[in-house]
Amino acid sequence: MSGAAPRLGDDEDLQIVLETAMDAVIVMRSDGSVHRWNGAAEAMFGWSAAEAVSRNMGDMIIPPQYREAHARGLKHYLETGEGPVLGQRLELSAIRRDGSEFPIELSIRALKARDAPVFLGFIRDITAEKAEEERLETQAQEARLLHRVASLAAESASTDEVLHTCLEAVCELTGWPLGHAFIPDTNNPGRLKPTGIWAGSESGFEAFRETTAKTTLAHGEGLPGHVWKTGEPRWIDDLETHPEFVRIRDAGPLGVRSGFAFPVRAETRIVAILEFFSQVREAPDPRLLLTAQTIGDQAGRVLERRQASDRQELLLAELNHRVKNMLAVVVAIASQTARSATDLGQFNETFSARLQSLSATYGLLTKGNWESTPLTDLIDAVVTPHAGEGRLTADGPPVRLAPRAALALSMVLHELSTNAVKHGALGAPAGKLSVSWTPCRDETGQRIMLDWTESGMKIAGPPERRGFGVSLIETSVQHELGGRAEMNYKPAGLAVRIEFPQPYR
Repeated sequence: MSGAAPRLGDDEDLQIVLETAMDAVIVMRSDGSVHRWNGAAEAMFGWSAAEAVSRNMGDMIIPPQYREAHARGLKHYLETGEGPVLGQRLELSAIRRDGSEFPIELSIRALKARDAPVFLGFIRDITAEKAEEERLETQAQEARLLHRVASLAAESASTDEVLHTCLEAVCELTGWPLGHAFIPDTNNPGRLKPTGIWAGSESGFEAFRETTAKTTLAHGEGLPGHVWKTGEPRWIDDLETHPEFVRIRDAGPLGVRSGFAFPVRAETRIVAILEFFSQVREAPDPRLLLTAQTIGDQAGRVLERRQASDRQELLLAELNHRVKNMLAVVVAIASQTARSATDLGQFNETFSARLQSLSATYGLLTKGNWESTPLTDLIDAVVTPHAGEGRLTADGPPVRLAPRAALALSMVLHELSTNAVKHGALGAPAGKLSVSWTPCRDETGQRIMLDWTESGMKIAGPPERRGFGVSLIETSVQHELGGRAEMNYKPAGLAVRIEFPQPYR
């Protein structure tokens, strides 16, 4: 603003303005001292009118970093009559008597007085307005960041990408310079391991990043371990003196002062601990921690959807694989049965029995979600129906079989059972059958030794003709189980020993 300043009359005119204005009003002389100071100014700044009048206004209400610019502007106006800030509504910072800084809206007018110009300033405290603006901006920023994390679900992002985006979002929201992800170590249960997933600044944190890369943490150990154990966010305002922060305890100062961490859950499991660090001491901020956790929860939901999609794809692929395998087995059984059958009736009987045994095994595997099947359940499903009351003894420690091994062994047990009914102990009035198994170990590792022992009958020796059943037993044990079968035709009945690697413990 330039040109002649408007004239204000006597001090009586100033007094009217001071008394009727709702804002704080300060009248400043051309030398920078206070000429008038109303009651609203007393309440706003903490100085009484008697204390303020004749004191330098800049020293009382202008923050130190802006005082030099204020002095230059005043001098420039007095020399040239030009004042760019005059007549404008300005948003500035001011200080109270106690030194606290706060935002104000300021409007200044230059007035002609009797001897020299004076400057009339109207001041409004806009702390509440700025806080509301900040709140709304924070909410908008939170919404943008949550949308950014949520959109990863549609992008088929990997777990690493989701965690990295979450780290970046929290660093952006909080202004903290560094974020990192720990994850549970699947090869070492009960411990967290560091990842290469970082966000934020790379400079100034070299020693800390190097130490973190070599740090694993037990359940409940350190900041991430504590979060892992409790499932709750955690804030440490002074890492250098806190005994819980083991990285500084073990390696010394690392350039970080405050830190907080929170869990990321997917389907009730904690899949990651996200930690954040500042180089200055920061007092705990519950709202910030809650907001950060909200972003982490959103990341967890994205990972849940990602895992569900992965499981669906895996199940479809597994179903396709199993159907093809089952059809291949059925075709092989049909082909081999047809070769050994003398007529259609015999084929139907033998083929149906083998399919029923195969079906029973599939039922057991489905019941166990195709993860493993107890050997005792397999014997109950395949052998027991052929044995009848009191003729079968099954004995051995708990052993679980992987799906492929269970299918192969079920075919072997079925062939042995049908052979025992037709030609062996289960077809003799006093015949008995014992099935026992024992885990053992040799140079190849853990194995299962299964003995099939028939008794209560008399046989002359091995059969004259080698049938399909014997071929199926030997082929299944060798190629499907990776083991070996030994068949001995003793006078009291057939004895079979089958050894194969233990496929599931």
